[in-house]
Amino acid sequence: MVGPLTLLVLAGGFEVGDEAAKKPTGSVKTDSVTGEPAAETAVWKTSEVVEKGGDKTFTATGTKKGVTYVFKARGFCVNPSRTPWLGTVRRGRPDRIFGIDFRVTFGGGERQLMNVGERRPLDTALTFTADADDVAIRIEDYWELPKSVSCTIDGIEVVLSP
Repeated sequence: MVGPLTLLVLAGGFEVGDEAAKKPTGSVKTDSVTGEPAAETAVWKTSEVVEKGGDKTFTATGTKKGVTYVFKARGFCVNPSRTPWLGTVRRGRPDRIFGIDFRVTFGGGERQLMNVGERRPLDTALTFTADADDVAIRIEDYWELPKSVSCTIDGIEVVLSP
């Protein structure tokens, strides 16, 4: 019986110890010592958090005019679940959260929407070109959410674009 692995070996697509298969291809940046793919180079990061109703401006020190970067952040909103009585059984049912609208502005550029999860974190990765050295980054909540909802934007950083 010929299995998929046998077919790959016979077709020359895979060999144990094949060094060519281990090397990165294309424009992947590599570490000059180990030859492994290089980790993303963080240019700027902050441990500060933007919460519901927040409007904060950060200065991304170390950014240079004309260079392309990737802005990264993680965001989520939660709403405590209601617990209605269903006969003799009590079940928690999470309410949907409508109106999650966080936006980010890089320098004098256009506002861009951020990915903010409902009950679980979502990551944002937006590419931008700095219009000045030490570009200003403004994160703001654009919508008024119910009082019971809490939101958090954290893990804010700027890395060099690959």
